[in-house]
Amino acid sequence: MMDNETFILKRRGIDYSVLNPADYGIDFYSDILFTSEQEVKEHPLRVQAMLRASLKGWRYALDHPGEMIDLLQTKYKVPKSREHLQYEAEAMQPLIEPDLIEIGHMNRERWERMAQAFIDLGIGSENFSLDDFIYQPHPTLQIKKLQKILIFFVIVSGAALLVAVCMLCGWARLKHEVALRRIAEAQVKQLAYYDPLTAIPNRNSFMPYANKQIHSALRNRQKLAFCFIDLNRFKELNNHPLKRVGSNNGLKVRIRVD
Repeated sequence: MMDNETFILKRRGIDYSVLNPADYGIDFYSDILFTSEQEVKEHPLRVQAMLRASLKGWRYALDHPGEMIDLLQTKYKVPKSREHLQYEAEAMQPLIEPDLIEIGHMNRERWERMAQAFIDLGIGSENFSLDDFIYQPHPTLQIKKLQKILIFFVIVSGAALLVAVCMLCGWARLKHEVALRRIAEAQVKQLAYYDPLTAIPNRNSFMPYANKQIHSALRNRQKLAFCFIDLNRFKELNNHPLKRVGSNNGLKVRIRVD
C-alpha cells in the first residue's frame, strides 16, 4: 500500500520500485461503501444518512489530520508512531484528490471500464447492467427537496419583484415631484424677475444687471449711460381687465418718449 508499506521500507533503508496498475490500464476503485437493494427500498432515510455521515467524516478527517492522529493513538490505540500516521495522512491526499474530485463521487464510465477489464480476462459476463448499481438518493426525497428549493426561490423572487416594483413606483413619483418642483421654480422665477403683463424684465432683474455694468465700467474706466422710458397712463393699462395689449382687443395705446 502506497500509504503504509512504503513508509516501513523507507525507514529500513530498503530500495523499492512501484508497479502501479493504473500505469497499465487497470484503474479500479478501492474502498467502496455498498448496501442491498432491499435496504435502499425499505430504509431510504437510513441509507442516505449513513452515506452523508461517512462523506462528512472523510471530509473532516482530511481537513484535520492532526486531530485524527490524536484520536487514533489515544482512543483506538493504533500501534503506529505519530510520524507513521502523519506519513499515511499525507500519502492519502494525492490518492483521493479531494480538491479536484468530490469525495464519494462514482463515475459510471469508470465502472464500465472495470467490468470490461474482467470480460477481457475471461472472468466476467458480457451480459451486465449498471442500472441502479450506483446509489442515488431516493427520488421522492429529491423531489421534495427540489420542491422546497423551488418554493423558496419563488418566495424570494416574488419578494424581490415586489421590492423592485415599489422602488420603481417611488422613483416615478419622485421624478414627477421633481418635475413639478422645477416647473414651480421656473414660474416663481418668472414672476419675480419679469413683468407678468409685458414679460419685460422688472426691477429685480434690472438692479443686478445695472450693478454689474456699473462695476465693469468703473473697473475698465469706461462711460456708462442708462436710458429711461416712461409710459403715460401705464397704470391704467396695467389694471385693465383684458390684461392684454394688441390689436385684437380694440384697445389703443399711445407711447410718448419725453
